Amino acid sequence: MGWGALPYPIAYGRVGRRMASAETEPAHAAQRQLEAYNARDVEAFVAAYAPDVEVFELPSGTRTLAGREQLRTRYTALFRESPALHCRLLTRVAHGPFVVDHEEVTGVRGGGLMHAVAIYEVVAGLIRRVWFLCAP
Repeated sequence: MGWGALPYPIAYGRVGRRMASAETEPAHAAQRQLEAYNARDVEAFVAAYAPDVEVFELPSGTRTLAGREQLRTRYTALFRESPALHCRLLTRVAHGPFVVDHEEVTGVRGGGLMHAVAIYEVVAGLIRRVWFLCAP
C-alpha cells in the first residue's frame, strides 16, 4: 500500500479519521443559514434546511413549523416586515451533528433586542431540526 492509499490521513505525526468536507460539517450549515438570514435572502436561507425540517420552541417543545414551504412562508414575511433585521452570533458550540448558537437579534419589527439560543441538528449537510429558546 502506497502513502496515497492510507485509510486514514496523517496530520502532525498522528493518524486520524478522515474529516467530512467543510460543506457537510454541521457548523458550515449553521453559518450558511446565518449569512442568508442577515442578507435576508430567503432562497439561500431555505436551501440550508432539509426538505422535512422541523422547528420547535423551548421549553415547551411545541413544533412551530414543518417543511421548507412553511419555513419559506414564515421567513419571507419576516424579512419583508423587518428590513433592518440582523443576527449577531455571540457563541457557537459544535458537537457531533449538533450546533448550538447563542445569538443577539436586532431590527425585528417592533424594535428591541432579542437574545436566542438555537440548537441545530444537521444531517447530510442540511439543518433537519431546530430548537429555539428566546428571551427579550
